Amino acid sequence: MSYAYNFAAYHVARGDEGRARAMRQLGRSGTPLAVRPLLRGLGHMSKEVRTQAARGLGDGHFAEAVTPLVETLNDSESDIRPEAAEALGKIGDNAVAHRLVEALGDHDQRVRASAALALGSLPAEEAAEALLSALNGPFDRELFPTIAEAATRRADLRVVE
Repeated sequence: MSYAYNFAAYHVARGDEGRARAMRQLGRSGTPLAVRPLLRGLGHMSKEVRTQAARGLGDGHFAEAVTPLVETLNDSESDIRPEAAEALGKIGDNAVAHRLVEALGDHDQRVRASAALALGSLPAEEAAEALLSALNGPFDRELFPTIAEAATRRADLRVVE
């Protein structure tokens, strides 16, 4: 019921705000039927719709969305890139660890923070090493607490050494 309602809500929505809200709800429905409309949402001209589509894909933990979400890390809109990073962390595919490590170097602090939190969700050793390296590297006052939180989520005792 939730999928059908939100799918219909997306198609009858007159504005981008309504479409964006429907994208988020489609992801929350968790049904595999939501993947295709959410992936289409990543290509929408509205940044709000693209942002909520990325969020919905993460909320639904849809593994099919990994490649399009990785591509979204390069979106020109900085509001969308953090959502893509967070979604990748929620999906939990270790294969994207290297792309999230690259996102730690993004010029936007929100993207760096989201990438750090996503890395904290991945069991890949590459994710652990990247977080430890970021903790021990040049000090970033704004990002340090987020990196520390992500590293401690992994229960890696090297964080306190």
